[in-house]
Amino acid sequence: MKLYGHFISVTTLQVVTLLCAKNHRAELVIVDVFAREQKKPQHLARHPFGHIPVIEDDGFWLYETHAILRYLDARLPGPLHAPTVLRDRARMDQWLCIEQNYLVPAAKKIMARDYAKMMGQPDPGEGIVEAGKRELPVALDQFGAWIANKPYVAGDTFSLADICWWAMLRQMSQMKPLDDSRILPWWTRVDGRTQCRQAVEILASADPGPRL
Repeated sequence: MKLYGHFISVTTLQVVTLLCAKNHRAELVIVDVFAREQKKPQHLARHPFGHIPVIEDDGFWLYETHAILRYLDARLPGPLHAPTVLRDRARMDQWLCIEQNYLVPAAKKIMARDYAKMMGQPDPGEGIVEAGKRELPVALDQFGAWIANKPYVAGDTFSLADICWWAMLRQMSQMKPLDDSRILPWWTRVDGRTQCRQAVEILASADPGPRL
């Protein structure tokens, strides 16, 4: 199995975390986003929209992070990370959708200027950052209200929704410490899990260091 991704990619971290939870290693093939390899023909043949990650499993190719996570969860041995109880599974899906449709877009807007600078792209301006700052608290407030006093997002077991929210909030916390008292107990619980620590270490080890 091969995983095409990058060590700075939150979505790559999400997939690697699930692989660690399943005690499975895939070959990590770095798609150099700094060189915009994700937009070049070789990678577009894997992902026609030019994003990461992509997996290749014995000739089976799959892109889109949530689809990859669901596939790997069902495909690999080990504990399932999609609840079997109908309403718990629906709740997991709900929070996966909120992560994808509200949390991620708002966070991307906030990070847009820094990302553009890092990638050598034109500055998108302060307006997009301000829009993200208005949108992000709405998503975080809803998550805080939901997760307060709950062990995990979709019931009593660690699910795909926990992986996705943890990875995204982890990246955000590197810029601004997470200080919502409703979220912190859940955050501490998930961030301390062995598979999450392993995934972080795997991607850190793939980072070649400072770029010229």
